[in-house]
Amino acid sequence: MLGLENAMDDRVSYGKEVGKQLHYSERLLGKYSNGAEGKTLIITADALDNESRAVVAVRKVLKVLAKNEIPIKGQIIGLVGNTGSSKKDLLGEFNSSFTTDCLPSNQDEYLGYNKAEEFVELIEEFEKVPATEAYYFDLKTSSTLGAVYLCHSKRPNCRAFASHFPFYKVMGLDAYLTDHLGFYLHAKNYACSTLKVGKHPRFSAEQIHESAIWWALVGMGCVQEEDIPGFSKHKKVLAACLPEDGDRTFEVVFKYGIQEDEYFRMIPGYRNFQTINAGETLATSDGAAVMSSWDGRIFMPLYHTQSSDGYFILQEVD
Repeated sequence: MLGLENAMDDRVSYGKEVGKQLHYSERLLGKYSNGAEGKTLIITADALDNESRAVVAVRKVLKVLAKNEIPIKGQIIGLVGNTGSSKKDLLGEFNSSFTTDCLPSNQDEYLGYNKAEEFVELIEEFEKVPATEAYYFDLKTSSTLGAVYLCHSKRPNCRAFASHFPFYKVMGLDAYLTDHLGFYLHAKNYACSTLKVGKHPRFSAEQIHESAIWWALVGMGCVQEEDIPGFSKHKKVLAACLPEDGDRTFEVVFKYGIQEDEYFRMIPGYRNFQTINAGETLATSDGAAVMSSWDGRIFMPLYHTQSSDGYFILQEVD
């Protein structure tokens, strides 16, 4: 099973709680609460292709919270998100690597959740959360990414949650993609953000995910920054992720959809958030030029054949 078969002073649990939890999901990484009323932060950490950096970051935060008995208003819940076809191998790897040494010595590219199994398992976990002001933070890692960025919807509560973070922000992508979990969470009025982390010259993806989780807890008012060991370092990590042109929010204004049997090829060299101009040739379709009708920035240019989304165009918003 994912996690540890121990409870920690009734404040944090890693996976299965012995004798306390009648139902158990392998997706539960852990949860932490002091019992004080407050907001709920649910985190999903992607684990596609045996990727574990976001998972490790979630567990590190839970460990620090419990070890230091950090006061918290509300609770934090960590779940494994996308697992894809490697789920069984991944679970076996985590089972063998998660041991009780995590406990204090004095204590006994954009992927939605559309597969039926993934969706149902996650919904089961969300349905266990009591009615309260709830936030959802989806952590994704990709070695092909450059700039760290957040995706969120246009809903005011989602925009407010995302505004805490010093990253590029992409608003409205959900209107162009099918994500069953996203529909469910919006119906439940969750404030949602998805963090995409790639390569960084100074900090690992694990460090960035960890710092972002602490930043979220502080921004939500769940934890005071003076109670977090080394919070100044987490500030430096996130500051280093801020692009040179500052904290900016973009809205998706166009998607190029590839038709069936269309031979589509991006012009080589485009990268996320690169500035483009109206009339600029971005790709070819059946040998003909595909030109931009917009001044803006390109987003998610397609350089493989596993999607029907050729590219998106962003424009900056206030």
